[in-house]
Amino acid sequence: EKISAWVKIRIAHDSYTGYIDYKQYKSITESEFTDLESSHQYFNYGSCSELIPIVDNKENTGNVTLSHSGLKIVNGSILPLFNKGICTIGDKTYSVIGEVTNSSPFSEKLLDAFMLLYLNAPYQWGGRSIYGIDCSGLTQLFSRFAGVKIPRDAADQALSGTDVPSINYAIAGDLAFFANDAGHIMHVGILTGRETIFHASGQVRIDSIDNRGIYNVGLETYTHRLHSILRVF
Repeated sequence: EKISAWVKIRIAHDSYTGYIDYKQYKSITESEFTDLESSHQYFNYGSCSELIPIVDNKENTGNVTLSHSGLKIVNGSILPLFNKGICTIGDKTYSVIGEVTNSSPFSEKLLDAFMLLYLNAPYQWGGRSIYGIDCSGLTQLFSRFAGVKIPRDAADQALSGTDVPSINYAIAGDLAFFANDAGHIMHVGILTGRETIFHASGQVRIDSIDNRGIYNVGLETYTHRLHSILRVF
């Protein structure tokens, strides 16, 4: 649905709806969409010093191939229909420069690599990239790396897994949820064990946690009250 310079879209991954600039939109056929949805997912994956991996855009226009070297993409972006260094969107192909990883089952090694990539990223409500990310964006993005689909918002994510009775039974990778005084879930993070949590609050950080909630050592206070723990991996 196009409204002036904006296009209303629904994200296939989590059914979120919103508007994007028409210049950032490319129409594809239903069969191309089916191919994208059924393909194995690969992600660009630079190191901490390589915050903006790039691709070389090779666009086919009749008998002429135009090359637009240096197209920048956000670290962690999905590479559509990736195969042998090439990804494809409709009639456009992109040659990937830099590291690539594929979605794989959860492991502590995968979590460690993800934490190294996103640690200290600034908090941004609605964000889901190294340039700004919120708490549920962080958990959703990691889940996607681990090949699991979960909803976008923390309250919905809290309905997505198997209950863990208390933090004493938690393992690395479990999601911990936190509620306000009214009991509404307002925050979520990834447990890295029974005593620490990886989450986005002000910035992506690692804090202490116990059965009461998240304790910020720098502030010398509890910042979030523990509501529940779920196992999604």
